[in-house]
Amino acid sequence: MRKLLSLFIMLALPFVGSRAKDVVTVNMEYGDELSSKVSSRVKYTMDSIIIKGYMGSEDFATLRDYIDNGRLRGIDLSGVENLTVIPSG
Repeated sequence: MRKLLSLFIMLALPFVGSRAKDVVTVNMEYGDELSSKVSSRVKYTMDSIIIKGYMGSEDFATLRDYIDNGRLRGIDLSGVENLTVIPSG
């Protein structure tokens, strides 16, 4: 039984590593749109995003799209300079 369990663990290890986090960092300037800063290749596959600079109100709708249609779960807005309130929608 132990040999079988050990074999199962050894076979499962490569699949655990393939689920690595995909973190994207975006530096926003005043007037930039988040949708133009995030590559279409990663917008629905990234796990986390770090945003620095200035965000517009339309960028929150873009984040919601990435959450609803992709794998985005971690959002770091600590580097956003003009953030006073997060819209309810």
